[in-house]
Amino acid sequence: MAHATTWDSFYARYGGRFYKDRHWVRREVSELMPASVQASPLTWCPPLGEGVDLAEPAKDDPPTAEELSGKKVGLEVGCGCGSLAFPLLRANDDAFLLACDFSAEAISLLKARVEYGSQLRTTSRRIYAWVGDVVSDNDWDWVESLARDIGGLDFVTMVYVLSAIEPRDMRRSVRRLARLLKPAGLLFFRDYAAGDMAQGRFDARGDKNKLGQDTYARGEGTLARYFALDEVQSLFEDDGLFEHTQLTTVKREIVNRKLDITMNRIWLQAKFIKRPDPTVTSPPSSLSSSSEEEEEGAHTLGGG
Repeated sequence: MAHATTWDSFYARYGGRFYKDRHWVRREVSELMPASVQASPLTWCPPLGEGVDLAEPAKDDPPTAEELSGKKVGLEVGCGCGSLAFPLLRANDDAFLLACDFSAEAISLLKARVEYGSQLRTTSRRIYAWVGDVVSDNDWDWVESLARDIGGLDFVTMVYVLSAIEPRDMRRSVRRLARLLKPAGLLFFRDYAAGDMAQGRFDARGDKNKLGQDTYARGEGTLARYFALDEVQSLFEDDGLFEHTQLTTVKREIVNRKLDITMNRIWLQAKFIKRPDPTVTSPPSSLSSSSEEEEEGAHTLGGG
């Protein structure tokens, strides 16, 4: 849990202001959105719990299968302070999100957001957050039991998470998520790509921050990993658990006018579907680059 301690220090220093809300999730994961949001994904959506104020808030306990009946249930791994969770939930009234992060400080900041408290005062809460490490066996029994009771989760999001995990633990985390998803459930993935500008900054320093192939330690001690497309495909598909419907690069030029510099950022984005039959053969990889798009809150501190 050394990395959890490092991220605790990071969030204690920067609070919830470092990562902007990732409104682009409504456009990039349209499968989870109602038709009105699909048609206009960046239209403003009201915050959770707006206009509702019950006398007694609901208990902030893990949900039951009965509570989740009729909901589209998802898990966000590495939820941080809720920069993806809340934009997703505002746009889909039928969604319930289980949100975990291995940083207790991050979960504390997420639960301190007004929307988290507000949704507990509604007749139908929308999110439950807890401290959980996807590579550890601690505190996952109730999640796996709940997933079995509801027939599996509908979706999982994994955004800038795998790069924060030790390489030796990556495949183990993927297997856990596969167990939780229902057959044909969706896993949405985004992370840093090999060749990204930030990786170039690390390489320019020599071996000072390098921990292994494409793996580095940022200045504040958090991990940074830069993935190749075939590496991501291998992690998710070699065990026969997933097949991809999207596997691509996202490229964008970001101009900092104050410093008069242009940053060429590259991310990987993928959508994986859990296979109902592990013997099904995976389709060939689609290694294409997507068009330029808006990115909010990718980690650039300390070169990563």
